[in-house]
Amino acid sequence: MVTCFIYCTTDPASTTGAVTTTVPVISTVNVTTGKSSTPLTTKTTTVKPIACKNGGTPFPNNEACHCPTGFTGITCDTAVPEIQLEKIERPVQVEVDISEEFTSDYNDPETDKYKTFVERFKTQMKPYYNKTIEYFARVEVIKLSEGTALKERRRMRSLPANKVKQSVKVRHDVVLDIPNNDNNDDEYMSAFDKVIVALEDLKNDSANLNISILNFTAEPAPVDGET
Repeated sequence: MVTCFIYCTTDPASTTGAVTTTVPVISTVNVTTGKSSTPLTTKTTTVKPIACKNGGTPFPNNEACHCPTGFTGITCDTAVPEIQLEKIERPVQVEVDISEEFTSDYNDPETDKYKTFVERFKTQMKPYYNKTIEYFARVEVIKLSEGTALKERRRMRSLPANKVKQSVKVRHDVVLDIPNNDNNDDEYMSAFDKVIVALEDLKNDSANLNISILNFTAEPAPVDGET
């Protein structure tokens, strides 16, 4: 007599959601006749699919759920708290022409002269903006470039055009921390108006800073998704 262990497999074509488990079946076989004295049997256990909530879907192992955004947990029954920022950053895009001579070093942000100028500009402007502009957060210098011709050179008619000294145009963002509420657009525009006033005072030499601007432009920055 020969004792064999026979295993049964799960039918992959099943669409009932049931899980079929297999157990070994002991069959005694007569070696002489080759006939089995015990018929093959399969033990089937039906397991209910995991009950996912809030739009979750079961993983293949049926032990947990794949949860959509905003939910967590084994069955996606726990909502993820939404974190709302108290303030949002919104910049005002500003360009000012500084009454200083532009040099070729200002074309390269890696040069010492460029870095020194930017640091000096920020050191002068940060406390001034902070004092005059509501919700002011910081200054971010974007680029230095040639500005308008300096006044003292305009009078020299015989001077070649390529020898006329240019001012330094500083493109920078005045970054504001605006309260994140239903009135944030109004709050932003109110702060924007204060940026204009601060620049006007600077241009009129009434700011008492060791920096002089010839002219300026300021524009509200578009909100993400707007053009």
